[in-house]
Amino acid sequence: MSGPNPFGPAPGVSGGGRRAGRLPAYYDSLTLFSPARYSALPGMAFGGGDPDRYPARDEVVAYLHRYAGSVDADIRTGVRVTAVHPARAAATW
Repeated sequence: MSGPNPFGPAPGVSGGGRRAGRLPAYYDSLTLFSPARYSALPGMAFGGGDPDRYPARDEVVAYLHRYAGSVDADIRTGVRVTAVHPARAAATW
């Protein structure tokens, strides 16, 4: 998927220094609570095997990196979000 940010003009933010946030450094035993088929972000299937599997941490990290590289988004790392306010234009944030 390449093209406009499905979330509009707002930047993507991550508290960690990477696009996948702090996830790569922690939670080595993490497994998602939902199957891959229900864990995908807009415009990109989780892919890579059985859609009923529960993806593990390293697969989630790889997916987030691929997704971040495929959208036209202003992704900022090392940022703490303290508030989000709606934009003045209707239907955007």
